[in-house]
Amino acid sequence: MEYRHGGDIYGTDEILLDFSVNTNPFGMPEGIRKAVIASSDSWERYPDSLCRKLRQGLADYYGMRGGQWDCGDFICGNGASDLFYTMALALRPRRAVLTAPSFAEYERALRLGGCGIEWYATCEAQGFSPEAEEDAFFSFVERTDGLSLVMLGNPNNPNGLAVSLEWLSRLADICREKGALLAVDECFNWFVPERERYSALALLGREEERFAHVLVFQAFTKIYAIPGLRAGYAVCKDHAVLRKMEESRQPWSLSAPAEAAALAALKEDAYAGWTARETAILREELAAGLRRLGFAVYPSAANYLLFRRRDAVDYAAYLRKRGILIRSCANYQGLGEGYYRVSVRRRKENEALLRCLREAVKGAGSGSDRADKQDVRR
Repeated sequence: MEYRHGGDIYGTDEILLDFSVNTNPFGMPEGIRKAVIASSDSWERYPDSLCRKLRQGLADYYGMRGGQWDCGDFICGNGASDLFYTMALALRPRRAVLTAPSFAEYERALRLGGCGIEWYATCEAQGFSPEAEEDAFFSFVERTDGLSLVMLGNPNNPNGLAVSLEWLSRLADICREKGALLAVDECFNWFVPERERYSALALLGREEERFAHVLVFQAFTKIYAIPGLRAGYAVCKDHAVLRKMEESRQPWSLSAPAEAAALAALKEDAYAGWTARETAILREELAAGLRRLGFAVYPSAANYLLFRRRDAVDYAAYLRKRGILIRSCANYQGLGEGYYRVSVRRRKENEALLRCLREAVKGAGSGSDRADKQDVRR
């Protein structure tokens, strides 16, 4: 499989609008920008390889939200993806269950660690939700011999659907009985209104021993629009798991400006909450617009939408000629040609996308494919 990601604006034609990367449409908070600039005096020194200040900041942040937390519950890295690879190399799981479709870096990291993959193909008619087919999915996990790990995104990428905390707790119990780790990628959880209701961190804070085998990944990258800095962390109550990851992690993987950004992000809860509420409104507007054009749009709780249309048009290529990037999902396990993902941007940008897609749908019958970028941003 070819691994490609969104956000590839380099070495290509002029890009006017980028819907291929799922960062906050409202940009970086000013408090984070100022903190990064103010940290410049520290750039001449090596950063703290153990990220002690940030780990303590995370413990204080979650401690104010309930449960008992200390800095030993956290490990920090250069975004969540960095920690996926650290997990795979440190723990060397033998066999893992992944849902299809899901983020390609799960598979890539695990295979580099020598792990075998068992794919569970979620049902398109159910919005690609394993929760909607609970009995079948749980049975699949229970029947998998030599299981070491179950890993999923919540919300999942590329469809954006979130599973409930109650469902996660039942899956965690099955994993514990199997002697397997449950890894949950919550990088897009920040975009879900009332996100605590869907976060596995609530399980860890509530019943530490029962859910000690649950490993949760979070990142500031998407919600605070800092992909050029990259700052993520993983949380687990089994400190032996985190110690193994720490021993396998590259030193200084989190730069000084990235740590400064992360520390400032812990003070930006109001911005994150406002973003989630506004993005939810914009998401539903964009979904409605896509449906009016005849696209099938899948349910999402995140800041992006998966959609498709059964015709011969390559919508990603069509839009690229007009300076707009969207994410083709042809390389996702369980999808294929004709599936696309778009991030939710600001209203005027979303309207520009819909105008170009309307032209594409209209031109599909006429065979017209005239590229014109000048009106994209109007």
